[in-house]
This record gives sequence, C-alpha cells and structure tokens, in this order.
Amino acid sequence: MIHGIGNQKTGSLLKGWGPPIADEITRQALTEGWGVEQESLPDQIRLRVTHGNKSQTIALHEIIWSQSFERPGLREMMAWSISRLPLALLLLTPNGNDLKALLRMQDSNFKPSWREMLKIAVPLFTRLMLVIGIPCVTLLLTNAALTDIPLASRVAPTVTLLAVFLAILTHSRWNLAGHIKIASQISSARRKAMDQKLETELQRILSTAKTTTIIAHSQGGFLAHQAVNNNRRLKVARFIGVGSGLRPISIISALDDRRHLIAAWLYLIFPFLLMSTFIFANHSPAWLQMLTFMIRVIRHTLQASLWPPSTPELLLGPLQPTASEIPDLSITSYLPPPITWVLLALSIATALGFALILKRNRLPNIMPLNQVQEWLEITSPNDLVGRIPLPKLPSTCQQIEVAAQGNPLLDHITYFKPTSMTPRIIASKLLSDVSTKPFKDRAADSLSIATYLQQRTRRRWRLATLLIWSPLAPLVLLFTLTPSLSLLFFIASAFTLTSIPVRVLQYACNSFLVRHDANRILNGFTELTSPPHQVDKVSGGGNRTVGALLFIGYLLLSESGLWAFAYVRELTPFSAPTPTLMLLLTTGLVEIVCAAAIISGYAVKLTLVNTIMACTLALGAFLPTSWHPLSEPPGARTLASSSSLIILAVGIVDAVVRRRRIARPETTASN
Repeated sequence: MIHGIGNQKTGSLLKGWGPPIADEITRQALTEGWGVEQESLPDQIRLRVTHGNKSQTIALHEIIWSQSFERPGLREMMAWSISRLPLALLLLTPNGNDLKALLRMQDSNFKPSWREMLKIAVPLFTRLMLVIGIPCVTLLLTNAALTDIPLASRVAPTVTLLAVFLAILTHSRWNLAGHIKIASQISSARRKAMDQKLETELQRILSTAKTTTIIAHSQGGFLAHQAVNNNRRLKVARFIGVGSGLRPISIISALDDRRHLIAAWLYLIFPFLLMSTFIFANHSPAWLQMLTFMIRVIRHTLQASLWPPSTPELLLGPLQPTASEIPDLSITSYLPPPITWVLLALSIATALGFALILKRNRLPNIMPLNQVQEWLEITSPNDLVGRIPLPKLPSTCQQIEVAAQGNPLLDHITYFKPTSMTPRIIASKLLSDVSTKPFKDRAADSLSIATYLQQRTRRRWRLATLLIWSPLAPLVLLFTLTPSLSLLFFIASAFTLTSIPVRVLQYACNSFLVRHDANRILNGFTELTSPPHQVDKVSGGGNRTVGALLFIGYLLLSESGLWAFAYVRELTPFSAPTPTLMLLLTTGLVEIVCAAAIISGYAVKLTLVNTIMACTLALGAFLPTSWHPLSEPPGARTLASSSSLIILAVGIVDAVVRRRRIARPETTASN
C-alpha cells in the first residue's frame, strides 16, 4: 500500500486502509466457506486463508515515502503554486465519460439518439457556463470591491489572513504543493531520493512474496508507475491505482518545460481578456440596463399571452420595450473605446499562441506496464484528481468507476472507507490469487455493484443540474431568440452563483445516500436483478420522454406564476402577494421537481402529486374575491383553472399508462 499526498507517519496506512481491506477479505472468504486467521504486526497485517488442506497467506504492507526527502520551504512552495495557477482549469475539463462520448461522435457510423445527445451536451454545457461564469463573477466581485472602498477595506484583510492561515496549515500538515512539486521534477535530487526509497521498499517486499499487488493512491500512483516502469526487475503481478495522480502529475511534470508553462498561462488569460473586451465595449449594454430590458420583454410577452387581455393598449403603453433602446452602431459615440480593440487583439494573440505552442510541443504519453499482468485504475468521476481524462491511459489499463459523495475533495480521500466499493474490489482481486474458482465471480460481482452504485449517483447529479437550470430557463429561451453576449454573461454568472447552494445540498444528501445504497447491497437487502446499465428500470424509474415534456410544461407554468407575481409586486410593491399567484408559483415549482426527478430516472407517484396540485390550483381559481382585496393580474384565475385541469388530466393518463405497463409483462408471460 503506497500513500498519496500528505505527511504520513509509520503505521498510518495499516491503521487507515488495512482494516477495511482485511475485513472485506474476511467477509468474502467466510461467505465462500474458507477460514481466516488475522494477525496484526507492527509492520504488516497478515491474514491466513484456509480451506481444507489448502492454505495461503495475504500480507498487507505499507510504504511511507513522504519522510525520504527534504521538504521545500514555504516561499519556494508558494512561488511554485502561483506559477502553476492555470492548472485549476483542469477541473472544468470533460471527465472520462464525456471524453468517450465525444470520441464516439467522431465515428461516422454512430447515430446517437436525442437522449444520448442530451447526456453529452448537458455536462459539457454546464462546464461551459462555469468557464464563462467564474471569470464574470470574479470581475463583478472585484469591481464591487473597488467601488465600495469601506467594504473592501474590511473584506480584503480578512481574506488575506484566511489565505495565509490556510497556506501555513497546508504546508505544515499536508505539504500538498511541496509533494507535487518534488514528484513532478523528475530529474531533481529530492525526487531521486523519493524514488530510491520506493524502489528499496518494493524490492524488500517482493523478496518475501509469491505474488505482489501494488495499491497506490493519488500521488503514490504516479510514483509507483514510474518506479515499476523504470525498473524492470520489479516483478509486480497487479497494479491498482486508486484516485491515481498519474495523469494530472504527468501534466504538471510537463509544465517544467517553459513552453508548456507559457501555453498554460495563455489558456488561463484568454477567457478573461475576451470577456473584458465585451464588458469594456460601449455597445454592450450594462448589466442593470440589460436585465431591466429583459424583464420588461418577458413581462409584456406574458401579459399578451394571458386571456382575456385586460386592455387593447397592453402592448402599446409607455413601458413597452422599443427598438430605439438598442444602441445604433452607426453613430460614432457608440463605437468601442481604444482599450476594447487592444483587449480584442490580445485575446486573439493569446489564443493563437496557445494553439501554436501546444501543436509543436505535445504532452507526454503514459507508458504501459508491460511486465504487470493486470492494471486497474479505480476512481470516482467527480474526484479532484482521478477525474482528469488526459493524457490517455494505455489500452491494457482497466478503468473502474466507483460511487462516492460527488464532492471533488471528499471523494478523493474516502476511497478506503468501510462503505466504499474500493476495499471490496481490492479484496476480491487479492482472493482470486488464493483460489481462482470461487473468488473470480466475486470480483466480477464487485465491478457490477460498483457500476450500479455509480449509475445511481449520476441520477442525483442530473436531478441537481436540472434544478439549477430551472429558474434560468426563460433567460436561455430569450438568449436563443435574441442572442446577446451580455445576456450570456449574466446567465453564466447566475448559473455559477445558483450552483453553490444546490451542489452543497447535493453533496450532503449524496453522502448519506451512497452509504445507504452500499449497505443495502452489501448486507443483502438489495439484489441486482438486471444489468447495471438498466439501473433506472431496477429502481422503478419513470418514462423520461413523458418527463421531458412535463418538465417543459411545468416550467412554463411556474415561470408564468413567477413573472405574474413580479408584475403585481411592481404595481403594488408594499402589498402581499395574492393567493392565486402564490398557488401558481408553488404548484409550478413542485411539478418542476417531479418532472426533473422523472427525467433523472426516479419513480414518482405522479397521479397522487398531480391530484393534490390540481385541487390546490382549483381552490385558488375559485376563491371569493372578498377573501383577498388585492388585484389579480389579468387572466390569473383563468390560467389557474386551466392549469388545474391539465395537471389532473396528466395524472390520470400517467396512471393508465403505468397500469398497462405493469400488465404487459403478465400478458407476455402467459403467452
């Protein structure tokens, strides 16, 4: 067992990783009728597995390499970290699944369905919004800090002190940047000392074992791969990388070449320059002006769609958005200032420079481990380190995804928790060396369960993503009708800010749900009755096509209630909202959550939910006017009553379709 980043002490891996792996070995062996005797020694954990006259011993050793070299100083570490700042953009790149889907689309024989296209487009579009939104939010916060000097004078010292405290804590306890720095500098003396320590310990363990399996986490995966690849005398039977830093540290190592480092900085600077170009341009409307104009357009469109209209002058009033508000580019005063052209030229120059450098200086490839019989890479798709898809791994490497909380940082450090699938996979592989026949099937079952749990985690990610996009859907629709860079920047900024609370809630819920799913499967409460890719059918997922249509319809309903509510609040800003508007808004939001759950593959009792929501809307539509003296927007009651009938009809149709779907397998079986 080879640890990753962190100032590990002797015995830390035996205490942290050893018990989950040993317990899983014991559990699987006892299930197959084998006996197990465990002995914990200061330098190893020994498990004697017996079956009749046959006996084998599995020994768990640890290799601590973090004490084998001189630590870099704080100033050296900070300077190196700042120079590698562009590497943060790697977190926004497509993960392995997205990359595979993109490569499949290049095949001329591949004809994807609309569902497959959505699976490819939504994650990429989501990351694109983050790529645009993070610089926009950064520029807005910077501008706000510079504008409000008293606020900046209070916030800046606090942020600076917090950053210094975290830097000192990171350096003293984990030494993250220091370890990565030494590992990436292959020719340095400190890196050679690290390699020598690793190879010496590997040779010592190899001399006492019949077969050897390397279990390497994070940076340890990169170091172990380099050691095995460079020293052909290390006869390793199996190599298991867990959240391996093989690919990201290979990229970091390539940045020791100044040309690659310059290309990385150009890649980081380009989006900031490009967005600053349009922000500084006079013909790009200001944020508040653009937002006000957009709200007025949507409000008038909403009023025109309500029936019956209140007055014929609805679209002819003084608040009607007119074309005269759009700046005339033919007027000299609206031409961009000189700084805009300078920023645009710099943007083009950075893009060309990045492309030319990367074309002439390719990233290094990861070498295959030809002397290793089996090579596994276990990772979570959201792992901070393991999710990075480049450089490409050799074809001899089997890549396995395991379910985790969905948090980039916590996923990386929880692979060896008792409820994780990683100890189960490792234990089944180690037991297959003892006896191939009973434990080979268990290894395959472990991979199937890991895939099943990962599919369930993806459903939760899809659900959270749909909920993030729901309030922004009208803005996206408006952008497709009247494209505007300012509107794009606003959507990206709003998406970035909205993602924070939703993702935090998703991580918190997923932490419990992944543990719950794993316990149910491992304890036998849940059985896999179908292939892992049919997880939605196993869990009773709904019809996604119907869910997509419902999602669009309910989105229009909730947004209608939202904008009608905003309209009334503008007319009477100090009054309470009317009951009908609140019911429209609440019903729409509830139905959006249900439709998003159906699209994500969850089973929703739509008939029950729709019946309750329809009765609620009908109540709001026929409330006596004397109960609330506030004026309703034109057509609000008509919208509420018609929506209640539509929702009730959808619930009835859903009930009929479900009954037919349940009766169909019985008919097939009888035939």
